[in-house]
Amino acid sequence: MNNDWDLLLQDQNKTNSEQEENSNYQKHLMYNQELLKLEQKRISQDYQHSFEGLQQAIADRNDLASNAYKLGKTAGNMEQLVQKYSGEFDSATGLEKKDFVFLFLATSLQVIRQYLLTGNVEWDKASRPNDKQAAGNHSYNRDLRGEGYYKTTVSEILSNPVPFDTQNNSASFGINMGGGKGHRYHTLGHDPIFGWIFGTANIATRTITLSNFVESYHIKYGVFGNGLRQNDYFSNRADTSKVLKYGLVEPFEHISNGILGASLFMEAKHLRSDVYSKQSLSIPFLSEINPQFAEKAGDYGIDFANFLSVSKQATYSLVINYIIAFIHRLMFNPDKDISEELYKVRTQKIISYSNIIASTSNVLFVAISSFCGVNNIKDLDIGGLIVTIGTVLRNSKVQEDIYQEFMQNKLYKEIMGY
Repeated sequence: MNNDWDLLLQDQNKTNSEQEENSNYQKHLMYNQELLKLEQKRISQDYQHSFEGLQQAIADRNDLASNAYKLGKTAGNMEQLVQKYSGEFDSATGLEKKDFVFLFLATSLQVIRQYLLTGNVEWDKASRPNDKQAAGNHSYNRDLRGEGYYKTTVSEILSNPVPFDTQNNSASFGINMGGGKGHRYHTLGHDPIFGWIFGTANIATRTITLSNFVESYHIKYGVFGNGLRQNDYFSNRADTSKVLKYGLVEPFEHISNGILGASLFMEAKHLRSDVYSKQSLSIPFLSEINPQFAEKAGDYGIDFANFLSVSKQATYSLVINYIIAFIHRLMFNPDKDISEELYKVRTQKIISYSNIIASTSNVLFVAISSFCGVNNIKDLDIGGLIVTIGTVLRNSKVQEDIYQEFMQNKLYKEIMGY
């Protein structure tokens, strides 16, 4: 009985084992089938990609051949095409009826500016006031000139000449300030730019700073050397850093005491009186580079007064150019004027032509007047002439760039068959 039971269990175990093996086989078979499907799909996709790539390569090759043919055909007709599109460009950028109105207006404004608005360049300085006339009447109170170092009062500042307007006793320190009005080229207080810094500090500290930025000296009022009269003179060396500290920093920190305001006022007043005097002032920064050269240049009229006149001429000329260009751009009509870039060329032609006409007429006027014995060199519009040259050069470059872009676009469309 026991043996039969054991045999039955063995048969059952054998059957279960066979069923399990069969199940594993089925799973393995299904897995392999899935792998086969994935591989088939991959092969199909690779084939599709390869086929599409082949088609694209063939298409690209055909396009390349077609473009090469078009390029060769265009190259063979290049001279005719350049003439054709250059003519189109000239026609599109040529001045039209309304443009000549702007040209006349711009030229007229430039001529009016030359003779009525910007003043003349005074080369011989004969008509300029002398220093006393330029400075006007003063009511100095020399008793208020203080003593000590780096400290002044508002009353002293307003009732005394600026301390950097003297060269008395400078030779005692080995300083050659050129004599006469040469001190203007050797002191920072007389520089049209640096004067606002160092000149203001000098006034607030009763000092003078030379154009080398290093040397500063205290100024005293009294009899010096073997002299008999009292006047401002170089007394002893000062520290430039202290001049700036006590002449600018501290007065700014204590703005209510009025020292800084009074010093700025006197600096402005002094510069203004000197600018249009016969000697005038040096062109900014020139005296710091070479005082002797700055003085020599001033003798020939290359000074700050004429620098201002030329700057005013150039500024007014530029303003007129900008106004005309702005108004002309407002007249752009997209239905008639093709493109803004080509219209821009017309605007620049108006500006360039008006500047050339005005400057040429001015030069001819001065030349003919001089030939007839009338010296009108002062009427020469130097600032306007500088603007004219710059405008023509700049506009020519812009017009060339627009022309090249125009031709490139036209030739590209010709090649591509657009």
